[in-house]
Amino acid sequence: MSLKPPTPDFDALKKILDIKSDIFDKPNIAKLKKSLENLPSISPSKTSFTTNEVSIGSQADLNENQKTKIRLALENLKPWRKGPFNLFGIEIDAEWDAALKWDRLEKHLNLKHKKILDIGCNNGYYMFRMLAQNPELVIGIDPFPRVYYQFLLLQHFAKIPNLEFYPIGFEDLTPFPKYFDTVFCMGIIYHHRSPFEVLKMTEQCMKKGGELILETLCIDSPEDVALCPRDRYADMRNVYFIPSFSCLKNWLLRSGFENIEKISQDITTSAEQRKTAWNNYDSLKNGLSEIHQSSQTTIEGYPAPERICVKATCRL
Repeated sequence: MSLKPPTPDFDALKKILDIKSDIFDKPNIAKLKKSLENLPSISPSKTSFTTNEVSIGSQADLNENQKTKIRLALENLKPWRKGPFNLFGIEIDAEWDAALKWDRLEKHLNLKHKKILDIGCNNGYYMFRMLAQNPELVIGIDPFPRVYYQFLLLQHFAKIPNLEFYPIGFEDLTPFPKYFDTVFCMGIIYHHRSPFEVLKMTEQCMKKGGELILETLCIDSPEDVALCPRDRYADMRNVYFIPSFSCLKNWLLRSGFENIEKISQDITTSAEQRKTAWNNYDSLKNGLSEIHQSSQTTIEGYPAPERICVKATCRL
């Protein structure tokens, strides 16, 4: 007797979305939504998700009035943290050159015909890049309205049928029990007070034997330790635990994962994260000490940002 494959509880998901809908009525958020109201209806002549720059349409698809409306909408949704994008010839050079991270990951992935979840997907840059491997379904979640509307703007033109975004957090994944083949959790876990809550909820939405791609800030130590910043880290307030690889392995093992493999470990540089015209705020350079640049420290005296990416499987 074959078991019925798991399916999402869409009634439960709707209730969660209804509860969270109040935030979208706040004046500052409603202003973001208004940015999308006058977008022209255009079918792009081409799309490309296989190169560093996610490209939707070409400049020849637009007249000047249409281009002005689209650029205004893009400008109203600043800052753009992840990219790069090219929308009808308008180049969005985001704070993070996310193509560099994707280059480190892509050769380790097999997403064909998979159901995929991207936790903390931001504006969907990685989701668009996943499409090149022909997944069955890609769902992104992120509770922040600005990045949700950035995605909606891009998807308004791209119209990818198997690409979905829900403005919810990891704690709202209960409608998806044992559903996903592959889960990405990148740049998220150090922003939460309990890494175990994030990992356990992630494990519960994955099929047994499913694959987790986890990327996080890390410290370079052979010990089972994590850095807990006193207040800020590289001028960021919401950073709680930065693990060593050994510590991260223990977190994963205790949360139901096995077969843990390090994919990459790299120091973050200003080639990957920097201030641009599409991000008006301070970036990595402002969080590093000028006096101690040669020894790579933050302005608080901690080791400068280093990031690790690991692959693990959900225990059978």
